[in-house]
Amino acid sequence: MFANPHGLHLGMGTYSTEEAFLTLASMHTGVLSLAETNINWDHPSAKPKLHNITRKVWKHSSVAFSHTSEKFKDLNQPGGTLMMACGDWTSRVIEKGVDPYGLGGWSHLVLRGKNNIKILIVSVY
Repeated sequence: MFANPHGLHLGMGTYSTEEAFLTLASMHTGVLSLAETNINWDHPSAKPKLHNITRKVWKHSSVAFSHTSEKFKDLNQPGGTLMMACGDWTSRVIEKGVDPYGLGGWSHLVLRGKNNIKILIVSVY
């Protein structure tokens, strides 16, 4: 599933990230690709907040984040991406990666399929 949420909401809200994830789980989403998360993934509370939300919906997940290397003190930061394998798909993840240039433009997952076929999924913003 791909979406541009124009910013994730990691707190309480009218339509929270948890509610969105519950909807995706009901649709049996295996891989989630988000562009423009608007989250500073280096902020101390960002990853724990996402982890707490994700664990309420899926027992297992594997996540790759990207954001600009420009320093922000706040939780919100323009741009960024998120790639996440959810539930049973988590065991298929063999590689995770992000934009090596620090621009926050993309993140990716590599999954192992049948007969050792590798599947590359990229989220680009």
